[in-house]
Amino acid sequence: MKRIWAAVGLFLFAGVLCGMSLFITLHSAAALSEQTLQVEQSLRAGAYAESAAQLEEVSAQWERYSPILCCFFSHMQLETGDKELDGLRASLEGKDYSRALEHCGQLSLFWGHLREMDLPFWENIF
Repeated sequence: MKRIWAAVGLFLFAGVLCGMSLFITLHSAAALSEQTLQVEQSLRAGAYAESAAQLEEVSAQWERYSPILCCFFSHMQLETGDKELDGLRASLEGKDYSRALEHCGQLSLFWGHLREMDLPFWENIF
């Protein structure tokens, strides 16, 4: 009987861990996507100083979420976020705003991919 309860406990623990992974991934990807959209809108409006300040917020939030997401995803899967944020920062510092918009687009795609990567779809399971 103890083995059955241990198995039930392990099953519940695995379910809670999967649920936490899904919640954290969806929450962080949505928040980062929203902030990246704000950076892109500021760039399109010509508010370059504001977009640089918003980029720092996105970077700080990514630094908070990245170590947690590394528990659920490999570092290689999350490396795109680091590279694109660095590229966006370099583009803003170099005043190459068209390239900065491209980085915003790539980041938006990455956040969307991150959001869908952990969803319980058949293609994610098999």
